[in-house]
Amino acid sequence: MMRKIHLSTYLGIFITTFAALALLLIAGSLYVVLSTRLSSEFRDRVRAEGMQSFLQLDKELLHVENRVKELAMDNAIRVTLMLGAYNQVQERVDQLYASSDGDNFSVLIAATGTLAGQPPKTYPPLRIRELANLKVPFMEMRIDEENRLTFTYALPITRRNEMLGTAICVHHFGESGMPSKTVAEVYRGRLLYNHEGQIRDLISGQILETTTPAEAYDVFRTLSRISIGGEPGFLLTNRNFPQIVYFAPMSALTQAKMSVFRTIAVLSLLVLLTAALVSFYLSRKLGLPLASLSQWALDTAHRRDTGATNPGAAFIKEVDRLVFSLNLMLTNLKKAEELARYQELFNVVSDAVFINDSDGVFIEANQVTSEIFGYSWPELSHMKIRMLFPPESADHYCRQLQDSLENTGHDTMEAAFLTRTGILIPVEIKARKVVYRGRDVILSIVRDATKRKMAEEGLRESEEKYRTTFQSAPDPIIITDLSTSRFVEVNQGFCESLGYSLEETVGKTAAELELTVNPSTWNDLTAGIHKQGGVKGLEDRLRTKSGEYCDTIISAKPIRYSGRDCMVTVLRDISSLKKAEREQACLQEQLLHAQKMQAVGTLAGGVAHDFNNILQALGGYLHLLLHNESSETKSRLYLEQMEASLERAGDLVRRLLTFSRKMETTLNPVELNEEILQAVDMLRHTIPRMIEITTELADGLKIINGDGNQLVQMLINLATNARDAMPEGGRLLIRTENIAVSDGHDTDVPAGEYILLTVEDTGLGMDAETLRHAYDPFFTTKGIGEGTGLGLSTVYGIVKSHGGHITCRSEPGQGTSFAIYLPVLLQEGVRVRTVQPPRRQLQGGNETILLVDDEKAVLDIGQEALTSYGYQVLTAGSGEEALELYNRFLNRIDLTVLDLGMPGMGGYRCLEELLDITHEAKVIVASGYANNARLNHYRQAYNVSLMPKPYKVGEFLSEVRRLLDSTQTG
Repeated sequence: MMRKIHLSTYLGIFITTFAALALLLIAGSLYVVLSTRLSSEFRDRVRAEGMQSFLQLDKELLHVENRVKELAMDNAIRVTLMLGAYNQVQERVDQLYASSDGDNFSVLIAATGTLAGQPPKTYPPLRIRELANLKVPFMEMRIDEENRLTFTYALPITRRNEMLGTAICVHHFGESGMPSKTVAEVYRGRLLYNHEGQIRDLISGQILETTTPAEAYDVFRTLSRISIGGEPGFLLTNRNFPQIVYFAPMSALTQAKMSVFRTIAVLSLLVLLTAALVSFYLSRKLGLPLASLSQWALDTAHRRDTGATNPGAAFIKEVDRLVFSLNLMLTNLKKAEELARYQELFNVVSDAVFINDSDGVFIEANQVTSEIFGYSWPELSHMKIRMLFPPESADHYCRQLQDSLENTGHDTMEAAFLTRTGILIPVEIKARKVVYRGRDVILSIVRDATKRKMAEEGLRESEEKYRTTFQSAPDPIIITDLSTSRFVEVNQGFCESLGYSLEETVGKTAAELELTVNPSTWNDLTAGIHKQGGVKGLEDRLRTKSGEYCDTIISAKPIRYSGRDCMVTVLRDISSLKKAEREQACLQEQLLHAQKMQAVGTLAGGVAHDFNNILQALGGYLHLLLHNESSETKSRLYLEQMEASLERAGDLVRRLLTFSRKMETTLNPVELNEEILQAVDMLRHTIPRMIEITTELADGLKIINGDGNQLVQMLINLATNARDAMPEGGRLLIRTENIAVSDGHDTDVPAGEYILLTVEDTGLGMDAETLRHAYDPFFTTKGIGEGTGLGLSTVYGIVKSHGGHITCRSEPGQGTSFAIYLPVLLQEGVRVRTVQPPRRQLQGGNETILLVDDEKAVLDIGQEALTSYGYQVLTAGSGEEALELYNRFLNRIDLTVLDLGMPGMGGYRCLEELLDITHEAKVIVASGYANNARLNHYRQAYNVSLMPKPYKVGEFLSEVRRLLDSTQTG
């Protein structure tokens, strides 16, 4: 609670505070004005004194220049210089221009390069010798070895066009004492100079600390407020002397401001003391009468005293009037006291309260009456109560009220009143006969029943809404008595979903209906209601009346229903969701399988690339040994067997690359029937005769876009698997037909035109688990050493590289059938590929070939093979090294053999930069795999050829000779 203070104290504090604030404002403003004036005058004086210092400095330097001019024009010196009497020059300078006030005068003799006169003490001799051939006047300010500022002025001494010498004067400011001495005695400041970003004293050379970088002092006649040597002050610069500044400390200004401040502070304290005394006097004169009146009012309130007050004489008229008003108020206080108590009780009621006489005329009414019915009290005072009833029912209500009051003296009834705006509101009326001011009246208390009526109506609507929602909910809903576990009510959704009628369900338990597969489900729901206040997401299977089952998720909450504790249970059928989850799990498994195939394919491609380089080196060495005529016959047989093994290893690598889809696939228009006949001809010589090979090749088979070699390999792999599945013999059928797949086809093949290639056998077949892993790389059911597990995975890779699709149907003991869909080439006028002519006999040459590979063994074999046929060979182990050699021997290199899979910049980038150097470059790309689209662009636009690894040395030499002999580009 805030602490109360006396009026006299309040007035004293207020007047004193006001006077202090006003005085503070006036004194502060006065100090600011005077301080600003003092600062302005001080700056003007500093500016004038600084300019005077700079004028004095300019005057001194002008005196030096004049003396040097006299020295340069001295006829005696010029004559002695012309006559070569250099000793007399020394005497003349010493006689007339002896050193004084820090000036060193001398003559630099052009003929000898020596100085005559007083040589400068600290001026660099080298700098003096630079003035020997001076053509124009020279002036310079610099710092000597003692960190003092020196001024050098020099003039040439000439006779017509002949250079006789140079007149020189070196002026030391520290020794002359001018103008620094004059400034220090006459003015308040000092002259300083700026040397390499440091401020130094002009006389002593002492470095002074400053708050501002010296590079900022380049404004002509501008005052800067800084601190030098720990003392604040003003700095003045001059355009004529950019390195020299004038600094005046602020000590005098600070002392003047402190004097003004002390004077204003003393005067302010005197004025403030006077104001405090005056405020104390006034507060006492006004506060004493008021304190007396307040004490009388307090005593009167406690004692209920009716005596008048007389606080004594007061010179304030308002105090006398206040005394008269208090006495009058005391007289009327008792009269109003009883009325106020009655009005307080009358108006505090939240209902409408009014009093009528026997004729129904309003005598009194509280404020609530006006608020409910909209009539003001002046209007009500001229009205009767019957005017509040509707006209058609006014007689009825008035007669009923009058009869009840005459019989019992009171009445309670419900009626309807009409407001001023014509709105009919329901009310509850309680009326009683009372005596008011000596006569019999009727006291009525009227309560607005609108909210109660609306609540009752809302309750009815809520019950109806609940009933509608409960019955129209699509999910089954059950209300169960917690004490008996019997169903109290079920909705229509329950009856429709589970097949029970309402009569068959109500009063039964879940166990009696055998509703849930798990008998403990309903007990778990009841336990969850008691322990956790509800159950959510409980899964179970429900049994319908017909005996069918459905997956359901169950949720339950406690509810108060019909005066007893119950449980509302909502059942949601999730059978379709469970089915979707099973389908999603199947799709997820397929996705994981596809990702596994992709990962293994990437691994296989990487392994195959490194294995290719190894096979390439081994094949090269075997080629060299086989072509060595001195080899023994038995050793040659062994070498041929090793070459055959390398061929099989190369075939394995090609399978890996085909599976990983990284082997180059050259697609051309192909007639599939011809490729099949070629493969069948090979198979008849390799497959046992107890296996019958039959073909059903359709006439008019459409053309596909494919690689004949890979298609033949695909058929051989399928036939090999079929052979292993028919150890006792059987039948192998190869069938082709044109087929159109529509959107409604039962396979995953997109709609379009295809050639359907079917390969069927009558072998052992595969079970579902084996069939699921049939295309997995390295998966095999054969024994160790009997298979690589790449047969079907290679078939899968070939089909996908042709844009096709493959399906398999197999059962144990029922054989296996592969259906391969190859898309038809829809272009018209296509030409089927022709067989390449046989390569000509190997030929050598004397051209220079650049061989690029990161495998040293491949480089050695390539170099050995090429040099054996007369070629000149350069080798490089990386793309960067290859480009360096190519730029060095640009006019000598005729062909480049380039590997793609190299570290560093790689083969593709190296190829691009080679072709940028010269578009006519001839390049053989040697790689196990290559990007078709990217490499085909270079093969079509430039002299670029592809040599797949591992290649035979003979094929490599033939391709080298072919490309060297070619003359066309692109």
